[in-house]
Amino acid sequence: MYLHLGGDYVVKKSEIISILNLDCVSLSSMQDLLKSIGEKKEIIGLSPETKSIVITERAIYASPISSLTLLKRATQLVDLSK
Repeated sequence: MYLHLGGDYVVKKSEIISILNLDCVSLSSMQDLLKSIGEKKEIIGLSPETKSIVITERAIYASPISSLTLLKRATQLVDLSK
């Protein structure tokens, strides 16, 4: 299964490590986290208005979609056979 992060970006749900809500963390701690992780992974900005950060095995995505909406999308079961 894949999760749509906004724009033209989708990631495999199995590759997601964490989804962080930017409203719940301080700007300085987020900058420190992104700096340390970003040295090892590519940082991809999807929109100028970032609401959440999605950390995957391959990259870090700055998503315009809220972490709650991403969680709902990730947990919905979709039957494509219909």
